[in-house]
Amino acid sequence: MLVKMGISFTLLLASMQACSSVAKQSSSVEPNSMRSGVIEVYVSNLNFADARLWTLQRGSRKRLGEVTGKTNKVFVVEWPIPDELQLEVNLVGGGSCATPPLMTDPGDIIDFQIPDQFIYEMGRDCQAF
Repeated sequence: MLVKMGISFTLLLASMQACSSVAKQSSSVEPNSMRSGVIEVYVSNLNFADARLWTLQRGSRKRLGEVTGKTNKVFVVEWPIPDELQLEVNLVGGGSCATPPLMTDPGDIIDFQIPDQFIYEMGRDCQAF
């Protein structure tokens, strides 16, 4: 099952073996395994600016990490139970925004793409041009 939201915010269930956007990267989350207490977040930063990322969950904000402009990075996040996930993006030298909430289960793989240009304003959802 593939669900698309916001600015290229897609959820790929770990049971899916192939996806063109992440086909070159192998997952450390094994489908139907005991390692299902985590999620993986694949981030492709197509913007020239570096991006700082946070997860937003149940009123808490946790730093995910930083992705240099025009690069990719994979983050592993502890995710013991099904819950809504939001990602906050803060472009270095630019604005901030957050993705719409996405119901996420342990073992899921999130493919998140930061476009080269997008509209950002804190308190609002990220939107591509």
